[in-house]
Amino acid sequence: MIINGIGMSEYTKTKQNHLKIILDVHIRISNCIIRKNQNFRKEFCYIDTNSGPGKYSYKGQEIMGSPMVFLNSSIKFNGQVHAFFIDENYDSINALRKISAIGFKMPKYDVRCFTGKNYEILGDLEEARAIPRILGIVYVDPSGTIYADQPKNQVTYFEILSLLSEIPTFSIVDFLMNVSCSNIKRVRSCSLTKRIPTLRQAIEGIKGKKYWLIREPYARHQWTFILGTNWYGFPEFEGIGLYHVRSKRGNEILEELNLTKSEMEE
Repeated sequence: MIINGIGMSEYTKTKQNHLKIILDVHIRISNCIIRKNQNFRKEFCYIDTNSGPGKYSYKGQEIMGSPMVFLNSSIKFNGQVHAFFIDENYDSINALRKISAIGFKMPKYDVRCFTGKNYEILGDLEEARAIPRILGIVYVDPSGTIYADQPKNQVTYFEILSLLSEIPTFSIVDFLMNVSCSNIKRVRSCSLTKRIPTLRQAIEGIKGKKYWLIREPYARHQWTFILGTNWYGFPEFEGIGLYHVRSKRGNEILEELNLTKSEMEE
């Protein structure tokens, strides 16, 4: 089943291509780490907090959703793969269950799909908490919003990642987030939601991740990837414009995306 492009845009194809590049490199690095260090388990954990149905149709094109991008990349991982897919929409999860069952049911794969509020499921995800300290990625792509509990608008995805980062299981699991910085600025400019931190403050608030990379923004909504890790030597992706925030270019990107125009003029 292919779901017509809800939440899709001209940016989506670029986003999925960049996601594949990041995942391919991440899995290659994980294989190297495990091969060189016997203390690491031959397991990889991937959590997708906004998984969707797995495939979309957009303007006549079939586009793979993030779960299928990951599963296809994970074929190259030399060990057990744990994949946890979360979505609030039952039809999307049902479609994803059917698609992911094709080719990914061999013993290597532990694929589980959950329907419901992602912030509630993440808080209760005993399956992931029970997994010993292993490598992996938590991927957050909330279609522009920064709130995980709409319409209450009290809990942001940054706050959820901050809580996850304090759980031992996730100490060497990297965080990858696709965010619209224009939307963050718009929310922050409203007097009712002024408590929302700037992008820099939000990143620095995730204490469990020491190092961050940020990508060049795309389109008028200033879409960017941010990646949090505890590995100082995590490589930059110059081909897609993803740089360490400690680098000159990375810091320039973060400064550009951090404040509204009026804040920069103050």
